[in-house]
Amino acid sequence: MVPDEFHDKTADWLAYYGKVRSGELRKLLTPQVLAEHEADPRGRSRPHSTELQQVLNFIHAMPITGKPFAYAAVPNGRYHLGWMQGRGRPASIDFKRVFNSEREAIHAVFRERLRHLELLGAATREHD
Repeated sequence: MVPDEFHDKTADWLAYYGKVRSGELRKLLTPQVLAEHEADPRGRSRPHSTELQQVLNFIHAMPITGKPFAYAAVPNGRYHLGWMQGRGRPASIDFKRVFNSEREAIHAVFRERLRHLELLGAATREHD
């Protein structure tokens, strides 16, 4: 057998881990955890709960390409959602959605990441 006939199973294991971990985290995303993030997305007034911190750790570790972020068009005044496009490519910005505070924008990014990773369960959809 020549080396190019071998299959690198790294991607397979990462996909398996992502699927298993997503199932575990989906159970942690209660309306209370979403409300906790909405009230204090950066955890400035008090540390995040263990449940919220586990979810944040998982979504922060995801690949950069396609990841949403808060774009400050006017710092402390007007924010939009943006998406990273990968090395050497400019980010795309959604100028139609406007947020009036950094807190609102960061929470919208959080919700967008949860949607993209399919982490929002039926119990949390009522919070949308």
